Amino acid sequence: MIISIFTFLVGYFVVVFSQNLDSLPQQERDSLLILTAKNVVLKYGPGYYRDNKLPTIKRGQNPPKGMQNPTGKDANRGYYDVVFYYNTNKELLEYDYAYWVKIWSDTGKPSIVVFGNGMAKIIPEVDLRSSKTVNQVPYQQVDEWQRKHIKRSLKKENDREGAE
Repeated sequence: MIISIFTFLVGYFVVVFSQNLDSLPQQERDSLLILTAKNVVLKYGPGYYRDNKLPTIKRGQNPPKGMQNPTGKDANRGYYDVVFYYNTNKELLEYDYAYWVKIWSDTGKPSIVVFGNGMAKIIPEVDLRSSKTVNQVPYQQVDEWQRKHIKRSLKKENDREGAE
């Protein structure tokens, strides 16, 4: 009984992580993207996890082989960026997001996670399924002098947008 439940769960996750996300209805795709991104941040940088706002999800595509992509690695391959934001009144990071995760559209597998302090982790394909511990990115806000500079910059940007 326990073996059959385990087999079912393993099969479910293999299907979820190996399907073409572009072929799914938007609501189902977005739910899978958010769940995948959440699992990534909880494994690689749990201090950056935020559940207070819905993320922004954008589809992109790697450039073809050429000036921007000299090696041609993953040329024309589609991906989704799932970006989670934070409340700037409560904390301040180097960037305006807590973290973002790049997830391949053809497989549903995460490729990289970038944290709000500027650090990033490239995610090996096998890592998410592994129970092996990984080096996590520690949570880190910006220094006080940087905080004042960033707040001034954000205020100037908001003032400009309000004037337009």
